[in-house]
Amino acid sequence: MKNFIDEIKAQQQHRLISNFMLHNFVESNLIDHISTLTLNENSLSYILNALCPELWQHLPLQHAQQYDDLPTSSLDLIVNIMMLHRVNDPRLILQQAVKLLKPKGIFLTAFLGGDTLNELRQTLIQTDMHFYKGAYQRFIPMIHPQSACNLLSNCGLYNPIIDHKKIQCHYSNLQILLSDLRGFGERGYLNQDISNPPVTRHYYQHAQDLYQQNFSTNQGKLIATYDVIFATGWRQ
Repeated sequence: MKNFIDEIKAQQQHRLISNFMLHNFVESNLIDHISTLTLNENSLSYILNALCPELWQHLPLQHAQQYDDLPTSSLDLIVNIMMLHRVNDPRLILQQAVKLLKPKGIFLTAFLGGDTLNELRQTLIQTDMHFYKGAYQRFIPMIHPQSACNLLSNCGLYNPIIDHKKIQCHYSNLQILLSDLRGFGERGYLNQDISNPPVTRHYYQHAQDLYQQNFSTNQGKLIATYDVIFATGWRQ
């Protein structure tokens, strides 16, 4: 098992592209979580293929775009990577996962939640108050570490283990931050409800100024926090 872990860690060194920094951080921490589990070689290969598909294409693994594509009670392990925060009903996803797991099967997930982009959230609230005298929901709801344990338990996963790590990124301006979110597929974190007032040039400039004033380093870089939640649970 150690050889598998070492090999995928070495492979990751060739994939450290700036736009995918956050996902590489998640993958590295997931590998650390996986290394503490007691798994056979086939189960481990299934995980590593999900994390680094180009390394494990030769393995006879099962793939599915939707949980509905798999038979019930058929999997020893499910790894859900950076997706739980994107769905409208995470409970449904977790309940479906429980049905797919064999008894004592493991569900392992990592997703954004908690204080993710809290600086941007506060900035947009203040900007809304300035222009519209009221705040609009410009972010999708987030799962907090305190509620993640209950979420897994209520969906049928027992002995849940929750951990979370915060990382800070620095950006030259708000446009680069938003471009980075788009670059690694997380622009959907912002609520795209068409009923929200549009972001005009004046709105954007005011938000940039507030962000710079309230959440910047001594060097003038904007601070953005990503709160990554790691959760593990077992099916009885």
